[in-house]
Amino acid sequence: MKIKAKFWNIYCVISAILSVPAVMFVVIGKNEFIANISIAYLVFTAFSGFILAILIRLGIVEITYSKNERKGFLFKMQQTVAKREKETYGNLFSERYYKTFEEDI
Repeated sequence: MKIKAKFWNIYCVISAILSVPAVMFVVIGKNEFIANISIAYLVFTAFSGFILAILIRLGIVEITYSKNERKGFLFKMQQTVAKREKETYGNLFSERYYKTFEEDI
């Protein structure tokens, strides 16, 4: 399964923006029902990122990057993480995961 990096980045930004009021509802909210919904949203958001990270490293999900995205900060950061993981753990993760961050497109 392939996911475009642009879609995933937009999802992360929107989730982060929505998390701010969700935390506020949990901390200072007087309505217990809204606080419970906010907690469920925060758990779901964290769980979705956790599951995606595992599926990417297993090679089940692949994030595709455009030429412009490959020049950006996020790609360079993810590429550095992948290189360090390979240096530290060897080929513990899927080859498909490491090929995503190769220099050639």
